[in-house]
Amino acid sequence: MKSTITAGLLLASLATPTMAATLYSETFTGQEGIGVTGPITAGSNPAVSGVTWSLDVSGANLTADDDFARVEDGAFSARDTDGIAVWLSPIIDILGFTDLMLSAAFTESGDIEGGSGTNTDFINAEVSLDGGSSFTLLSNINGFGSETFSLTGDTPDDGDFDATTLSTSLDNGSAFQFRVSFANSAASELFTLDDVLLSGSPVSQVPLPPAALLLGSALLGLGLWRRRRAM
Repeated sequence: MKSTITAGLLLASLATPTMAATLYSETFTGQEGIGVTGPITAGSNPAVSGVTWSLDVSGANLTADDDFARVEDGAFSARDTDGIAVWLSPIIDILGFTDLMLSAAFTESGDIEGGSGTNTDFINAEVSLDGGSSFTLLSNINGFGSETFSLTGDTPDDGDFDATTLSTSLDNGSAFQFRVSFANSAASELFTLDDVLLSGSPVSQVPLPPAALLLGSALLGLGLWRRRRAM
């Protein structure tokens, strides 16, 4: 029996999951004001520096000096975008990791309009596991969205999500990227994103040399033979 256990331990050492590791974390600490503040020319996309994430505001209309997509009060915030402002994480290598988990905190203030028309206010959270070639929508987060939106409001009263946290497992992949799109249409409407966290468990691949594989097989066979003789 001892020989059987020894062989099993040798074979099990081929792939050994370990404790979860933080692969990406963004809390926006120390980034106050970084982003884009209006007014800017429609269709333009000013560069953002000093951070690992990026922005695409070419689909937004930040026409007033109180329209923005920037870090405000310790969180990434989007107000009166009149179009879509997109926040993107850096691309993170996830090869060799399993049990991937993503979390992020969202808040809203103001009367967020729902529906499906051009005046719909929404947040769409999407993930890519191949380095940004294709993204998958995380729809209807915690029941506060729909099939086409991660988070949205209702009409006409403010019965919106207020604050909610995304927490979801992800499939394995090669390179992770998180994309969050914000759309709202009034100075009284504000969305925020904070505490983005990606974790995963590294898998230690320890290939055995051929001699060790042969030894393991021999020990396993010896253990089975001894058990038969004992019977």
